[in-house]
Amino acid sequence: MNSAQTPPSGPSGEPPVAADTGAGRSLVAGPPRPVAAHAAILPDLAAWAGQIAGLAQTGHTADALAAMLIHSRHLQTIARTQQDAIAPILSGQGEDIVADAITALQASAEGADDDDSMMAAIRRLRQRSALAVALADLADTHPVAIQMRWLSDAADAAMRVRCAICCVRQQCAAR
Repeated sequence: MNSAQTPPSGPSGEPPVAADTGAGRSLVAGPPRPVAAHAAILPDLAAWAGQIAGLAQTGHTADALAAMLIHSRHLQTIARTQQDAIAPILSGQGEDIVADAITALQASAEGADDDDSMMAAIRRLRQRSALAVALADLADTHPVAIQMRWLSDAADAAMRVRCAICCVRQQCAAR
C-alpha cells in the first residue's frame, strides 16, 4: 500500500477488526485483529478485501468481512475463485448457492468419466458451501443451524454421487 492509499476502515474511521462473537450464535471467534496489520504486507489483498466488503449492508459486516479475507488464507483463496457467489450470499441467497452447487455436482457426475473431473466438481461444491457458511455467518443472514444444514446437504450429495459412481464401476468391472 503506498502512502496515498489507506487501509479499509469502519464507519467511524477505526480500523476494521475480526469479530469476537463466540457467544454461540456465530462461528467467527477469536480476539479482534486490525485489518491494517497486514495491509503493508498484502496491499493488493487489503484493497480487494475492501472492495468485497463494500458489498456488505452494514459497517460491522463490512469490517468483519474485510478482516476475514485478510486473516484467512483459505477463505481468501475460495473468495477469489468463487467471486460470483459473494454478492448473492451477502444478500441472503446462500442456500441457493449451495443448492446450485449440489445440482452442478450431480449433473457433472452423470458425465464424469474420470476421478479428476469428479474431484473437481466435489471441490467446487466444498468451496461454495464453505464460502456460503462463512459469509452468511458474518452477514448474519441465516442462523448457524441452517448453515450447518447446508454443510450436511453438501456432504450428503458428495457421498451419494461418489458412492453411485463406485457402484457403477463395480458393476462394469463385474461384467
